[in-house]
Amino acid sequence: MTVSNREKSCTRWPGRSRRGMLRVGLTVAAGIFPAAAFGGQWTANYSSLVSATYNDNPSLATEDKKGRTDFTVNRAIDGEYAKDRYRIGVTGRANAVASKEEIANRIFSADQVRYNLDVNGEYDFDTSVIAAAFGLGFDTVQNTEFADTGNLASDATRTDVKASLSYNRQLNERWNLNASDNISVVSFSGGNSIGSTNNSLLIGLGHAYSERLTITPSIGYSRFEPDSKLSKPSNTIRLQVGGDYELSEIDRLGATLGVLRTDGNLGWSALFDYSQEVLEGLVASANVNRDNIPSSDGNIRQSTGFGGGVTYQLTEMTRVGFVANWRVSSQVGATGSADTTQLTMTPSINWTLNEEWRASLNMQNRRQKQPTDGTATSRSMTFTLDYNLPLER
Repeated sequence: MTVSNREKSCTRWPGRSRRGMLRVGLTVAAGIFPAAAFGGQWTANYSSLVSATYNDNPSLATEDKKGRTDFTVNRAIDGEYAKDRYRIGVTGRANAVASKEEIANRIFSADQVRYNLDVNGEYDFDTSVIAAAFGLGFDTVQNTEFADTGNLASDATRTDVKASLSYNRQLNERWNLNASDNISVVSFSGGNSIGSTNNSLLIGLGHAYSERLTITPSIGYSRFEPDSKLSKPSNTIRLQVGGDYELSEIDRLGATLGVLRTDGNLGWSALFDYSQEVLEGLVASANVNRDNIPSSDGNIRQSTGFGGGVTYQLTEMTRVGFVANWRVSSQVGATGSADTTQLTMTPSINWTLNEEWRASLNMQNRRQKQPTDGTATSRSMTFTLDYNLPLER
């Protein structure tokens, strides 16, 4: 996001010491989880993060590339309260982000503050559990749209509102019934992106064939309504079968395969997730994801992705890792060469300095090929210093 497109002012960045922010975090935690009033148990974690990032092409432009250095200050409080049959969890995060030029010119605008608030809870009725969740998020499209259309040149901001309700009932020792409803509302400020509302319902019947293996067939329906008269609503019906296999006490293998139909277009969906410690200190992971997803271009996109990575505990305080992801997507029903192809490779190194302090260095390479704009690449490097303070009662 360039300086010229932002509302400029001479407001200085608010200067707060880490100790002052810690007092704020503890106050929030105490307000959310008043243990004396409820008599239950609560846990919380306060974290403070600062990072510096250089990206040689953050907008993934094919020409007139402009690099940028960003500095980020993050404050977060995570907490959970539990008593008898119910549990409530709250996560709040706020980022203040500014480029080197904005700091030098003392420029501050509202879209430099990005935030997330998530609240979830559940109630246990012995043989059944009801759970609900709500989320609110605000960010810029340069941080969100790579996972959608890949159009990152806009100065637009994105607001996400999500709510979900789920029900799970244990019918007997082997069978369980589950149902869920997920609603998301997306809106944009600026740019050409199109907001939308999406509602997805899913009902499944699970069967435990053994202590390790559970199979769950399910049926689902989704309704996508874009905020544009030029785009039509879309309906998707899906039939799928999911499985979960416990490889060991800590390793699991999950997979889902299904067929779906979006506005007369027949397709298939898949989800595969694997993670296991193959050697002492060496963890390998792999994932496959194919689905029809709501898009900010006002349509439904078919997205297929493959990914994998490894992490290795090099020393007691140092862990290294590498992650690679490949993805291709296009509008459902589109003909011709309309695919957007993306490749991301991220090596990283993490240091555990002590129980409270951690540091990391990430180097990311992105490559994107779009049907009309051609191929673009970007390279970025981020150094992060993270402080965590666990709290428990």
